[in-house]
Amino acid sequence: VSTRAGLKDFQALGRANLHFDLLEKGDAAGARAQLEGYVALAKQTREPAPLWLSAVYQGLWASLEGRFDDAERLANEALELARRFEHGGGAQFHAIQISRVRAEQGRLAEMIPIIEAIVKSTPLSGWRARLVQLYAEFGREDDARREFELLAADDFASIPVDALWLLSLCYVAEACAILCDAKRAEQLYARHQAG
Repeated sequence: VSTRAGLKDFQALGRANLHFDLLEKGDAAGARAQLEGYVALAKQTREPAPLWLSAVYQGLWASLEGRFDDAERLANEALELARRFEHGGGAQFHAIQISRVRAEQGRLAEMIPIIEAIVKSTPLSGWRARLVQLYAEFGREDDARREFELLAADDFASIPVDALWLLSLCYVAEACAILCDAKRAEQLYARHQAG
């Protein structure tokens, strides 16, 4: 419908959503075709957000395909575009992308100071969950317990049920296992079942 109506913004939005739907379904070829269509529309319209997201999405694919140097380059390009267009979420998307690259390179510990800074600047519990998991994974037990207690204070109800909910619970559950906290493991399981 958006194509027939000539509404390029809606075409781009539709392609972006379909791209992720097909990727989650396991249709890599279909997802790739939608991404290519999205990138072409972004180049046509020269709109800031689609240009930025084109670099973000292409970086995602580079990571999925094991092209980590390309993934890092694209993440850096996306960050530069976000800064140029004054998109506030650029630094957080960059941290997500670089975190994946660093994990695959065996350099994930380098992300701890970056994620600490993000946790200080944003109230999003998903970042705190990731920080808890990293602290636990890298043997920083006191730091992990301190952050874990902040998330557990209300039986994990402060973790919003949103697009990051399951990922956040997984990070916290990993930390919980490393910290050997059986009581909180039961609470996390109950929270997952209720969610």
